Amino acid sequence: TLLAETAEQMRGNAIPRHTDLGRYVARIAGLHQMSTAVAGALERREPADTAAAVVKVLGTSTEGDIADFADLLTGDYSPDRAEYHDMLDDAVVQRPGFTLRGGTNEVLRGVIARGLGMR
Repeated sequence: TLLAETAEQMRGNAIPRHTDLGRYVARIAGLHQMSTAVAGALERREPADTAAAVVKVLGTSTEGDIADFADLLTGDYSPDRAEYHDMLDDAVVQRPGFTLRGGTNEVLRGVIARGLGMR
């Protein structure tokens, strides 16, 4: 993944270290736990539409934030690995599409609002 490769580039001092790496790792860990909870609810045939929408919105946001983080961090640095550059370039180019896969965030926020009784 891009986040793992960014961490590897930091470890090798190809790009500067940044404390936000830990923040993104924590977000990924939280999303993993949330996704597991949604899967468990679905297996138990419990309603999970609101929780799934929350995970999707947060996951989409995190995916784009990681692409931006890696892009800004890499900046003028030139990591040795061409694979990292390719992965980063792909993520930056695909970033606008992150919000379209699986439904727009606006639609998902509507699902969340209904699930919370706000609509």
